[in-house]
Amino acid sequence: MPKTSEKNDRLQRGCMSIGPSPAEPNVGSACRDFCAFERTFLSHVRLGFILLVLSGSFLLKSRFPNHGSSSTSPEVDMHLREAGLPLGSLYGTSALFVLTLGAYWYEHSFRRMRKGVGFVEGRLRPYEIGIAMIAGLILSTAVLLLVDH
Repeated sequence: MPKTSEKNDRLQRGCMSIGPSPAEPNVGSACRDFCAFERTFLSHVRLGFILLVLSGSFLLKSRFPNHGSSSTSPEVDMHLREAGLPLGSLYGTSALFVLTLGAYWYEHSFRRMRKGVGFVEGRLRPYEIGIAMIAGLILSTAVLLLVDH
């Protein structure tokens, strides 16, 4: 077990790793940027799985009628059942899109980091357009479901 001063020296020199030497020197905050890319990728994976679960929920709602609930009228229940198949398909497609977009963004950003290119650009990229489309889908679904109730 290294002493506290040795740990501090290793932390100041670079990334902290298990073992006697750091894995990679922390030049230009490379460790922080790499961890940020990984967190963003994992957020995309989480969002993709949430969208897959919502897709399954909408598809199951389109297949099974709601017999036990008396809180909604049969017309509203039928309307939600009819909207279940298109919404489920949209959410399934968007889940695959988010997973693909996250993998692309991770690889693209990691390549740019290795080349030493800056991360901030002034133009609108396809990544932001894709994320805005997913946000629009979620917002429009929320409005649709709130209007039905």
